[in-house]
Amino acid sequence: MQKKLLFSILILFFLFSITKAQKINTNDTLPITDLQEVVISAAKTNEKRIDVAQPITLIKNSQIKFGNFQTTADVLQNLGNISVQRSQAGGGSPVIRGFEANKVLIVVDGVRMNNAIYRGGHLQNIITLDPNILERIEVLNGTGAVMYGSDALGGVMSIYTKNPLLLTETEQKSFQGSAFVRYSTANQENTIHTDFNFAGKKWASLTSITMSSFDNLKKGKNTLKGSDDFGLRNNYVTQTLGIDSIVVNPNPHIQVQSDYKQTDLLQKVRFAPSKNQEHLLNLQFSTTNNVPRYDRLTDKANNGNLVFAEWYYGPQIRTLFSYQYTLTTENNPFFDKMRILPSYQHIEESRFTRRYRNPNRSQNIEQVNIYSINADFQKTEGKREIRYGLEINSNYVGSEGTNKNITNESTTNIQSRYPDKSRYDLMGVYFSENWEITPRWVLNIGLRYSYFWLNSSFNPQYFPPLNNINGNVSQKNGALSHQVGLVGKLGNCRISLLSSSGFRNPNLDDMSKFFVATQIGTNANQLRLTIPNPNLKPEYVWNSEITLIYAKESRIQIEGNAFYSRLNDAIVIRNTTVNNQLSIAIPPRLYFYQTAVNIGLAEIWGFSGRISAKINSHFSTRANISYTWGRDLSLQAPLDHIPPLLGSFFFNYQNKKLELSAYTIFNGWKNIEDYSNSGEDNLQYATTQGMPEWYTFNCKGSYQFNPKLTIQAGIENILDQSYRTFSSGIHSAGRNFIVNIRINF
Repeated sequence: MQKKLLFSILILFFLFSITKAQKINTNDTLPITDLQEVVISAAKTNEKRIDVAQPITLIKNSQIKFGNFQTTADVLQNLGNISVQRSQAGGGSPVIRGFEANKVLIVVDGVRMNNAIYRGGHLQNIITLDPNILERIEVLNGTGAVMYGSDALGGVMSIYTKNPLLLTETEQKSFQGSAFVRYSTANQENTIHTDFNFAGKKWASLTSITMSSFDNLKKGKNTLKGSDDFGLRNNYVTQTLGIDSIVVNPNPHIQVQSDYKQTDLLQKVRFAPSKNQEHLLNLQFSTTNNVPRYDRLTDKANNGNLVFAEWYYGPQIRTLFSYQYTLTTENNPFFDKMRILPSYQHIEESRFTRRYRNPNRSQNIEQVNIYSINADFQKTEGKREIRYGLEINSNYVGSEGTNKNITNESTTNIQSRYPDKSRYDLMGVYFSENWEITPRWVLNIGLRYSYFWLNSSFNPQYFPPLNNINGNVSQKNGALSHQVGLVGKLGNCRISLLSSSGFRNPNLDDMSKFFVATQIGTNANQLRLTIPNPNLKPEYVWNSEITLIYAKESRIQIEGNAFYSRLNDAIVIRNTTVNNQLSIAIPPRLYFYQTAVNIGLAEIWGFSGRISAKINSHFSTRANISYTWGRDLSLQAPLDHIPPLLGSFFFNYQNKKLELSAYTIFNGWKNIEDYSNSGEDNLQYATTQGMPEWYTFNCKGSYQFNPKLTIQAGIENILDQSYRTFSSGIHSAGRNFIVNIRINF
């Protein structure tokens, strides 16, 4: 009853908003429609959104800045109409159209972040991108294989950091910058940020520093659905005189062992010797301290005791160095604009686990060195915009495993997570064209060919029962992808039809991962054991969709999209046998074999809607909603990673100095029968009925006292609701007060 009343009020209010929007003066400010916005992700170069057949969600710097979000995962969940899975507070795994982790491509400043060990379950790498220095986020919904190659099955998240400004772009200010301090109550967040720009006529430098500290996250107290004790942290493990002890948590709403710290640095140098040339150096560094894996730390054994005394990720380190050269010319017969982008990335991840009252700590450390180069070209011939280019990417993976006895400090080698000294390479060439057939109709076409090499050699010497498994993997694959889109501009309406294909080549995590054991249900002594499969093939998706947009100048924009995706040879986790056995017993535990396999067929379909309206010169509203459905047709079973119904509603006020926003975020039920049996949906961290529906009410404001001082404040989850996002193992924040002081200098 409460939910029906909520939606009825929102619908009535929005109808009132649209009615008012039809009557306002067209000379008022606060533009709503964004069809004339320039986007980059669709073609790797500037292009009007109205000419792009593929739906794009645009998140601007002003929205990120006003929202005061702690991480980039929070930005996507609150502003991008995207479901975000969380295994711990220091993480966030975005889901786009039922695809997650290595089936969604992340690109930062034109450089592919996805690497050889991006796994298919849940990824937390998005938090290594500092939201406080972002210029914009463009979420390209649907396959982006033509422009970006492998992994872009569900979509592409193109993330752009700010660039240095030259003297002509800063009102002749050679030095300027900003800084803020922020405090949040739900996890006692303390964040300090500063960025400053040195500007010259041809040279410019931008430096950004962010340091954050997050204490244990407090969940909400008011339960919407499910049992009242869902998510309570009643006890946890600590050490007393070197002995593990389970102690009572004095406040079960505090999710003990969810704290962490993070530091993010960015340095860019820009050199523009002429109006036709530009050089850009880009250095990014992100690191954390040890990040507790909260969901695993709440696992319980059959006797009721907690399973793990320790389970944490070591410092998650991301280093990026890139150089971008851009050249524009009017006389070259092959291109009008060229961009060359070589880059280097260093990624370090580690996992540390120790069971309750067991002195042996398992330690796995992975390092990935990635070298890549992108070359993109653009040529305009009359009403045709032609783009072509190539990408080369090489991954070198190091992996080691050790066992450390915390009592006597002795160490022994154990099986590493991946084959050490493995290599994964990819190469792709593409061609695309936008052809303005008439002023009303635009044709988008594209084609890409990609080729892959993978070489690894795994010897399961530390697990004798599996010695007969072939751990040698050497594979070469090629893939062809296409895109055909038609955009029609008919008065105030716009229609786009799109047909596209995408693919994902199996990486090292799919083909060669060993010994990732996860608990089955509530039985701590029954575990899943993932073993390599050297016979995997690429997975393909064929996508069709239609998008309709009605836009009335700067007053109203109504957008609807429906899509259908068909997966062939989709890579999923399934039970398997070794020596005709489904499991192996190593007392006191029983390990059930699993491996990644290609299933015959799967399908995903869904729809989304977005409405924006300007009530008058100060008030505006917007709403989003999306629904996704997926099924494994080979098993006639639910597909994993499919989120429930989700949406949001915002009511905004703005004048010259004051900005206010009241909004709600909501998710529908994920019923138990809609969960996949693969284990990827983490049913053990839901209720017996599935994941309950939830909604939050939130309010944020910003007041600019003068050009140099702005005070921001907000209340998130005003009703202190207790909830988890789908597939998560930790509750989201309860009532959260935020205060932020910003200065410009």
